[in-house]
Amino acid sequence: MQLNFFPINIEFDSYQVNTEPYTEERLAELRKLHNTTHSFFRNEDLIYISNKDGDENKQLGVSVNRDVFKNNEVTASLIKHLFFRTFKDRFQNYTPVDFYPFRFFSGQQKDDIIFHLLPTNLQNRIAYKKMIEVQLRLNQIGGTLQFGFTINIKRNWIFNISCAELNSEGYNLKGIDVLHAEILPGLTNILAPNEEFIGVIREVIGNKAKVETNEGNIEFPLEELFLKKTKFNIGNYLSFITPDKSEQILNIIEDKRSEIYNAKKLYGEILSISKHLLDFI
Repeated sequence: MQLNFFPINIEFDSYQVNTEPYTEERLAELRKLHNTTHSFFRNEDLIYISNKDGDENKQLGVSVNRDVFKNNEVTASLIKHLFFRTFKDRFQNYTPVDFYPFRFFSGQQKDDIIFHLLPTNLQNRIAYKKMIEVQLRLNQIGGTLQFGFTINIKRNWIFNISCAELNSEGYNLKGIDVLHAEILPGLTNILAPNEEFIGVIREVIGNKAKVETNEGNIEFPLEELFLKKTKFNIGNYLSFITPDKSEQILNIIEDKRSEIYNAKKLYGEILSISKHLLDFI
């Protein structure tokens, strides 16, 4: 049996970690002041502090003892934060899409199956790319608890053209499903903007759009809005911007589906990714 589970070797039963009493204000303050060197997360009534750079002069909070498996939620959070920061240090040209499950797009041109069909000005702005997803798991193997990572590979659309740019091109935005993109505080160039589906554009007024949402009609700046990444929406835009290639671009995805989702090929890719991504464990 082939598994995509990669165990973590933890050679101790307990560890020390620094904490402070939790308040929402204090957590926000710590992240604002020390986000470049530390990670912070809440568990019950405490803020847990992970000092990534190891500088003892920057210690915060009070040290407490925790058991690896009895306090598995705390242990899991520490592993996730350590993995995230190690990834960012080692692969500085990559910006993760999500913290957890941890997701990022392949940076290799060969992993974008529509790259060669797009006009130069749209390459890497529109893409159908390999996305790597990493999740932490706590499994029981042979009666023994074991932390490990699972790795999966998916394919997702990338569409990095704002509605402001689409509008300037003359693309009709009325009736389009849109996402609102927001860069979370302190995460510029660390994590991709958070994208949330908000509704349908009903009217464009200057550099703003009136969007029909669950909370009524709300205006948003066009530069903060992006098309919902569906085949239908992207296909419509491709038909507008490159009508001679749009059908070919969409068809190649269907033609290659059996190839890119071949189980044997995927497992080989997962093993290769694990050797580069998880060698620190």
